[in-house]
Amino acid sequence: SRALGIPQMIIWRVVQCLTETGHYGRRPRSGRLRATSARDVHFIVLNVLRGRHRTSIKIRNALQVLRNVNVSERTVRRRLNESGLHSRRPVKGPELLVVHRVAGLQFARKHIHWTPVQWRYVRFSDESRYCLRMADGRASIWGKSGQRYASCNFRSTVAFQGGSVVVWDGISY
Repeated sequence: SRALGIPQMIIWRVVQCLTETGHYGRRPRSGRLRATSARDVHFIVLNVLRGRHRTSIKIRNALQVLRNVNVSERTVRRRLNESGLHSRRPVKGPELLVVHRVAGLQFARKHIHWTPVQWRYVRFSDESRYCLRMADGRASIWGKSGQRYASCNFRSTVAFQGGSVVVWDGISY
C-alpha cells in the first residue's frame, strides 16, 4: 500500500474479493434491472436528435411501437439526461432562409479587409417590433450544453398576433 499510495483497507478488500469470486470486479447489485438496453438508449437519443421538438411521451410511444419496450416518459427523460441532453427553451428568431445566409456571407467576405477609416462612413440600422399581445410560447427542446445557438435549436417566428409597436434606430461612427 505504501508503494502504490493506496490505503491498506482497499488492498484488503481487493484480495478478499479475489479469493471469494476468483476475479475482481463489481458484484451484482440488488434492485430492479434497467428497462432499457444500450440499443434502446441509442434509439431514444437518435429520435431526439432527429426531432428536437419531440416530447418524451412521443418518444416513449415510438419506443413502444418500434422496439416493443414499455417504459415511462420519466425513464425516457432520465436516459436523455444521462446522455447529456437536457430540456431547454428554444431561441426565438426570424426565419433565415438560404438566401439570407448567402447574402450575409457575401457581405462579410466583401468587407473583411476594410480599415477603420472606411467603416466610419457606414451606418448600421435595425428595427425591433414589440407585440402588445403574444402567444405563450412555452415550448421546450432537447439539447446538449453549449449548443444553445445551434440552428437545430431555433424555433422560427413568422407572424405576430395582435397589435405591435415598431422601433427603429441606427448607429455610426
